[in-house]
Amino acid sequence: HIYENETGLHISNDTTIVKNCVIENNTEHGFDIDQQEGYPTVRIEDCFISRSGTDTSHNGIRIEVGNVTVLNTIVAESIGSNVFVSGDEAGVTNVTLDHCNLYVSDAGVGISTPADANNEINITVTNSIIVDADGIENNADVLADITVDHSDLFVSGEQFVGDLAFFTIT
Repeated sequence: HIYENETGLHISNDTTIVKNCVIENNTEHGFDIDQQEGYPTVRIEDCFISRSGTDTSHNGIRIEVGNVTVLNTIVAESIGSNVFVSGDEAGVTNVTLDHCNLYVSDAGVGISTPADANNEINITVTNSIIVDADGIENNADVLADITVDHSDLFVSGEQFVGDLAFFTIT
C-alpha cells in the first residue's frame, strides 16, 4: 500500500512489473513512468490507483515514454487525467490498457495526450470501461494512433476528442 507520498511510484529506465498494489492519496502522480538514460518497459497488473495529485498536471498514471502495459487495473479520481501519455522525444511510446476501469477524474478526461508531444504515441484500449466527462482526448493529433476495441465509454461529453482520423474504434 503506497499512501500519501509525492509520487506513488516513479519508474525510469527499467523493466518493471508491479502487481497487486494500492496506490492512493499521493500529491503528484500515482505512477510516473519516464526515462533518464534508458527506455522503460513496465507492466502494471491488478492495481488500484486513486486520488492522485493536487493540480491538473498530476495524473493517475503519467507515461512519458516506453512500452507500458496496464492490466486489470482501476484508476479513479485523479486530479488530472486518469492516464496521460506525453510522447517524449526519447522514443516511441506504446501503451496497452486491457481490462481496466478509469473512473471520474477531476480534469474530466479518462485518457489524454498533449498538444506538444515530441514523438509517436500508440495507445490500445481493450475490454475496458471509462466513466468520465470526456473519454479519450487526443491533442497530439498525427503523432498519436489510438485503438479502442470492445470497450465502453460512459461520458457526459464526448467519447473521443480530437481528429477522429487518428482513432480506430471497433
